[in-house]
Amino acid sequence: SEPAAYAAAALTHLQVEPTDAGVPYAVFDFGGGTSDFDFGLLRWANDEEDAQGYERVFEHLDSSGDNYLGGENLLEHLVYESFCQNLEVLRKHRIQFVRPMDAQPFAGSEAFLAHTQAAQTNTVMLAARLRSFMEGDKPELPAQIKLDFIDSNNQKQACELVLDAQALDALLAQRIRRGVEAFLACLAQVQPDLPAGSEVQVLLAGNGCRSRHIRALFDPAGELWPELLHTAFGDAPPAITVHAPLPMNASNPHAPTAKTGVALGLLRVMPGENTLLMNHVHTANDGQAPFAWFIGRMRRGRFTPVIEPGAAYGQWQAIGPLQAQVFNLLCSNSPRARSGLAEGDAELHKRHLEFADAPEGATLYARPTHPHSPELA
Repeated sequence: SEPAAYAAAALTHLQVEPTDAGVPYAVFDFGGGTSDFDFGLLRWANDEEDAQGYERVFEHLDSSGDNYLGGENLLEHLVYESFCQNLEVLRKHRIQFVRPMDAQPFAGSEAFLAHTQAAQTNTVMLAARLRSFMEGDKPELPAQIKLDFIDSNNQKQACELVLDAQALDALLAQRIRRGVEAFLACLAQVQPDLPAGSEVQVLLAGNGCRSRHIRALFDPAGELWPELLHTAFGDAPPAITVHAPLPMNASNPHAPTAKTGVALGLLRVMPGENTLLMNHVHTANDGQAPFAWFIGRMRRGRFTPVIEPGAAYGQWQAIGPLQAQVFNLLCSNSPRARSGLAEGDAELHKRHLEFADAPEGATLYARPTHPHSPELA
């Protein structure tokens, strides 16, 4: 994977030497479209592997990610929130805009949301004005801006929007924190497979990791980092060293950076480079892509997963009893689901299922059949 390739380049560049037991690494790759997580070990080859000519071994333990945590998606949410704060102006001038894929509609949104070229143009225009706010070191934004939008009749309309920098920055902080919580939840899941007492090397990758919010969340001396660790690991978090994205180095143009690290890492693990790649996820699923979802139901106000990502294909598991031939099936592909999502969380999806022929006292069972498909009975 790309994050694992980045680890191959970054760990060498950072002079992190393998050990016999293995050095744990965790990659948080915050890109423009998605965020990808990767977890593994870098160790010296054992005697058997050394006899095959290998010097070092990358053991891939797990991978996950957040399909909606990307720079462009966050920018779309800033635009969406800004438009929602100015509905009166938009209604007056008949201005429409586009809703992000994972955003919730609002009351009366039918009049404002469209998939027309004009709506897309309006969204892109405001996004261009908000990009520097999202990427800057400080949350600075003018209180008012004036833009020429395209109305529903394809005519230009001069509109003055009010922008709330504090609310938009809070939205960014909340969404990025949710992604970091998911990353640490995945790390906690693989912690039992790591050498006892070892220090985890966390590698921040992708240009999105230069965000002011990422720096604040991963700051060991900050207020947020201890709180995040306690949420994920309780009172016994592992030792963690966080490495910032590799910067450009004018004096060494061939050194890996946040952008070139993936390509250079792939060159390091090519056949003939004495590096063995061991993919435990691939082996555990007989070469198939693993099941990707949490499936379960609500218990005491929290989502309780019964089936988790990586569950064995074809094995039935009881999800819960039907009520009057109805079952509300809950599912999520967010790593945060392990810690129990609250009802109404944007990453928790509800499926209202009716089984007209089910006898009284029936129980719903499910089994994974495909990475994104379960069979129900």
